[in-house]
Amino acid sequence: MLAGQAPEEELLRRLAPAVGLHVLDLFILAGAAVLDDVAPVAPLPSSGWRTW
Repeated sequence: MLAGQAPEEELLRRLAPAVGLHVLDLFILAGAAVLDDVAPVAPLPSSGWRTW
């Protein structure tokens, strides 16, 4: 929470390297929804690739 507001996506993206964290880790710590472009990708045996 920042002044009673949830942090914005752009703030989390810029803040993560400054505090020595991966962007995904900071999204999780902040309780923010994890976006597809920062979610880990894992192969599925039948249909190719999938985000978690």
